Amino acid sequence: KFDIKTDAVVDPLVTLPMTQEEIEANIRAYYSAELGAGEIAEDLVYASRIDPDFWSRYCRLAWGVYQEKECFLDPIRRELMILGILAFQGRTELVEFHTRRALLLGAPVEALLEALEVTFVGAGNRILFDAVRVLRRVANEVSDETSTA
Repeated sequence: KFDIKTDAVVDPLVTLPMTQEEIEANIRAYYSAELGAGEIAEDLVYASRIDPDFWSRYCRLAWGVYQEKECFLDPIRRELMILGILAFQGRTELVEFHTRRALLLGAPVEALLEALEVTFVGAGNRILFDAVRVLRRVANEVSDETSTA
């Protein structure tokens, strides 16, 4: 059982319909620069200005739905599953973001490593090694940040 630090990261409240300003604020709150995802946020904000209908629903599906229903997976286990999928896909920038979220939520480094090790079966050495490199770097950064805070 994990000791979840629910106030460590932001999962913005999503209420449809959303204005463009709300979509952008929601994206920037979730993919925050503080979590190393500022560039991802700006890419998605750009796309939301072109197709706001899609991106408002993306916000609802990506994180808003968990606020509206009883969940079987706690936030850390969701992050671990997302991490394994993104590692398998070779999405290093999102592996970094979700690694940071999971650690801040209270996931032990060992749990993140195990989630990455599971991806080895389908993804192979390159993906595992890349993800472990990200884990080592982000774990050290988060450890440094939380010890000086």
